[in-house]
Amino acid sequence: MKRNLLFLFLVMFGFGLNAQLTVPEGAEATSSTDDTSFDFNHHFLLQNETSDQINVYWEILLDDNFPEEWETYLCDKNLCYTKFVRNCPENMINEFMPGDESEWMFHILPKGVVGEGTACIRIYYPDMDSAFVDHCVDLSLTANDVTDIDISQVSLYPNPTNDIFQVKSDDYVKVIGVYNVVGKQVAEMNHVAGQSHNIEQLKKGMYLVRLMDETGQIIKTMKLSKR
Repeated sequence: MKRNLLFLFLVMFGFGLNAQLTVPEGAEATSSTDDTSFDFNHHFLLQNETSDQINVYWEILLDDNFPEEWETYLCDKNLCYTKFVRNCPENMINEFMPGDESEWMFHILPKGVVGEGTACIRIYYPDMDSAFVDHCVDLSLTANDVTDIDISQVSLYPNPTNDIFQVKSDDYVKVIGVYNVVGKQVAEMNHVAGQSHNIEQLKKGMYLVRLMDETGQIIKTMKLSKR
């Protein structure tokens, strides 16, 4: 299922009161590709231009439109974190001595899924009465000629389920992966149109079900509740 994907990438900035780390102004970039594993790798610089030490934490905030399938991860002054880490660990504070600067990297992996949303890295100053800086990425991913499948019609049913689920509009679904809330794969099954799948062996709770085509490309990822 080949797709011609158009990516629009816009960086925006919002500054909290009394912010003391400087961030260079953003830029616009446009890219066209048929690589559905495209990785947006955005670099931005934090610099302490004061004569004092500044300590900062961060948090990744996603708006309501941000697709569940898209993955994000951040590399700060200390470490590159996995996609499941949305908050700076308390024991990994970023220390900026006077004159220090650090290049941070923020990644968004759309996984070939069409959609749009905004992700913000909120940088907190715990020594400055909750002052913060928001560094935001507004991303839109559109497909120019996806004519073989209507993503909006693909769904899981029944949902919630006790044991069995099926896929609606599943003509292109060939492999199904089931993941727990921390991203660990707990089941994988091959699929043919109209087939039912049994998850009776799984514990009660919320799961992510990833539907893939015959090439391994992700068609859609959805939540499934097991009762």
